Amino acid sequence: MAYAAAGSGAATITRSVNGRSIQTWVITETELAATSEYTLTGVPRQGYISFYQSELTGGSGSTIRPSFRNATGAWAADGSGSVSNIVRPSAAAGVQGTTDSKFYLTAGTMYIRTTVDGSADNTATTYITIVDGVP
Repeated sequence: MAYAAAGSGAATITRSVNGRSIQTWVITETELAATSEYTLTGVPRQGYISFYQSELTGGSGSTIRPSFRNATGAWAADGSGSVSNIVRPSAAAGVQGTTDSKFYLTAGTMYIRTTVDGSADNTATTYITIVDGVP
C-alpha cells in the first residue's frame, strides 16, 4: 500500500461564529513515513490554530513531531520555509499543542508533515481546528 491521508484537503467541518470562519479537519494517515506530507486547502491566509492533537496509533514508530509549511518541498532542517509563528510540539507518541498559534500563509494551503521516527508502516490520527483572522 502507499501513503494515504484520509480527511486532508478541504475542511471536514466548517462553521461561522460571530462572522469568523472556524474549520476543523480530522486526518487519518496510513503507511506514514518521516517525509509523508498532506495538505489542508481553503485555509485562511491569516488565522490561528485553536486546537491541534495528533496521535501515533500503530506501526514501528515511537514518536511524532508535526511541521507546518507554506509550500511543499520547503522542509529545511533549520526551519526555514515554516509557517510563521507556529511552534512545533515536542516529539511524543501523542502531541497536543500549537494552541492559538497565529499564522500567515502565502496562499490558502497549509502543508503538514506528522514526522514519525519509524519506517513507512505507521498510522496516525490528527485533529486540527483553525479560526480565520487573528485574536
